[in-house]
Amino acid sequence: MQGLSDRYRSGLVALISFLASFGVYLPGALKRSAWSDDISLLENDEFSLSFAVGRPVYGYAYRAFFPDTVDGLVLLRLIGVAGIATLAAIMAVCLSGWGVSKLRSILWAIATVMLPAFHSFAGWAAAFLMPWAGVLGLLSGIMWCRNSVTKSIHWHLAAVVMMIVSFLTYPPTALCCWVYLGLRTIVLRPRPYLLAKQIFSMANLTLVSGAAFLIIAEAFRKAQTIPISSRFEIVNSVPIAIDKVIWFVTHPVVVVARPFNIDSPTNTVALLTGGPVLLIVGIGLFMHIKGGVWERSIFVCLNCVIFSFTMLTHLVGMENQIEFRFLAGASILMFAYLCISLVKSSLFILSLTCMTISRTISSMKIISSCLLVVLLPIVSLLAVRNIDQVFISPYGTKELFIQDELADFDPTTYSTIVVINDPSHYPVRKHLGVYSTVTDLGHGWVPAPMIRLVLREHYGIDQMIEVKVRSDRPSIIYASEYLVDLRPYTDSIN
Repeated sequence: MQGLSDRYRSGLVALISFLASFGVYLPGALKRSAWSDDISLLENDEFSLSFAVGRPVYGYAYRAFFPDTVDGLVLLRLIGVAGIATLAAIMAVCLSGWGVSKLRSILWAIATVMLPAFHSFAGWAAAFLMPWAGVLGLLSGIMWCRNSVTKSIHWHLAAVVMMIVSFLTYPPTALCCWVYLGLRTIVLRPRPYLLAKQIFSMANLTLVSGAAFLIIAEAFRKAQTIPISSRFEIVNSVPIAIDKVIWFVTHPVVVVARPFNIDSPTNTVALLTGGPVLLIVGIGLFMHIKGGVWERSIFVCLNCVIFSFTMLTHLVGMENQIEFRFLAGASILMFAYLCISLVKSSLFILSLTCMTISRTISSMKIISSCLLVVLLPIVSLLAVRNIDQVFISPYGTKELFIQDELADFDPTTYSTIVVINDPSHYPVRKHLGVYSTVTDLGHGWVPAPMIRLVLREHYGIDQMIEVKVRSDRPSIIYASEYLVDLRPYTDSIN
């Protein structure tokens, strides 16, 4: 009966976490929108880039599920939102299973999937499988760690297969297997020697699965006769490796040390905002276990190793690129480190009062729960607002403008559409990565398919109309050319 009761409670924790996370992102997922790659993919059924960058599962999923209409993208976004909610549910169940109160487990897990790394998974249809790669990676880590004691070959094999599939889907979020180990470490606080063994074991899973992934991905790419992308190239020299480590410490680490902040900071701002957070995290992890200075220092270093493994694909890859969707695992762990460090610091301050140890801990649990209750609606609103201003609202205004511009187009009269579009004139927000985008018309691959999309969906013109995009007005416009000038739209959003 006790086992049944525990399963019921775990199921309830998972259900609440899932429904709450799903509910935050659901309204935006249901709205009519298409962003950047969505638009080009709506008229392209090749999906060769997925194979070129080592994501064949994504390529086949695109072929199977990618729709032909903007309204059809709703289903893909719902799949992505379900993946985000599933991640929250699994993390909440794990935390509660380790002894964290069910309320705090639920609140923390929901707040975590409101981090900027998850916004594009919810608002961008093309990203619909990225959170599911994280789910597979997390489950793989759970299966691998929980069966390390029994040494069950069947469960270990299942974990490896699951990890390989996750890598073949989206490598950056596949490394959420390390998120499981990281969360488990800060909650259960194993001794450094045991933790080192667990890291070595998880590294075996990662390296074996990663090697198999590279072989399989290369086989799929060659079978499709697609040239390899520069994104799939690996660091091949010591100087590049050194530059990569410097980039990692000065860029991704600082970005995730500013949770829920999507601004693109200057070097000074990054130092003044991310620096103190990293200092607090370092001190908090140092205080987190009992022991001497040497043992505590090793514990901090081992947690740094776990954190680094969440970004292994970008540490070994040639490309240096900051996009929040690459930072899902690192964002989760840094947020966890920050939370536990703040708790440790607060406990230390409360211990200076006349409170007993038990009363101090009890007070801290109440305070942390209240803070999470206050934090959750704030970060949820920030997530909804960011998704709306990047992925949803710009589509409506863009579509309406182009629809008006094409009102007089007649395919029996015109054979070509000339679009005036200068990407350099589009404004950008001072945010990181894709969140800096005010409109995706500034992406060179968007205007032509967007014009044809409007012709298909609003005017019933299905033939492949030639669209020429240029940055200035042509000196001569032929009788067979129809002119669409996007500069007034640019002026309206500047």
